Formats: sequence, C-alpha cells, structure tokens
Amino acid sequence: MPTGCSADDKPKSDEPLLHSVTEAAKRLGVGVAWLRSESAAGRIPHRQIGSHRMFSEDDLAQIVKDAYRPSNGRTRGRRW
Repeated sequence: MPTGCSADDKPKSDEPLLHSVTEAAKRLGVGVAWLRSESAAGRIPHRQIGSHRMFSEDDLAQIVKDAYRPSNGRTRGRRW
C-alpha cells in the first residue's frame, strides 16, 4: 500500500485549520516571541494541543479585532 497524501487526507472545508505560532505570527505581521508570550499569559485567544499553542482562523480574527483602535484624529508632535 503506497504511503503519502491522498485526496482523503485534505482537511474538510468545515474543519477548522490550525496554525502554528510561527505561521500565525507571519499571518498577523507580529513577532513570534510576542505571540508566544501573549498566548502564554492568556491575553490572546489560542488553542493548547499538548505542549503546542495553535491558532484557528477565528483566533486570528479576534486578535486583529481586539488590537483595532480607531484614530482620534490627532497626530503626535515631534520629539526633539
């Protein structure tokens, strides 16, 4: 029997896809160390699978949503 991936091995569209810390950091545009420390402290949503922290698409969307802060229209002055 041959080994390897077949069409049946692909995740179903209704199954959540989980991202590693490295993949999630790349998608969010943040540092891996920041993502690890924030998830370890429980400040951002994630999934713990054994000793691995994983992030679903919903987790990533929530992280972005929680980080959004509308502009107040003011700009910071220069510091000389």
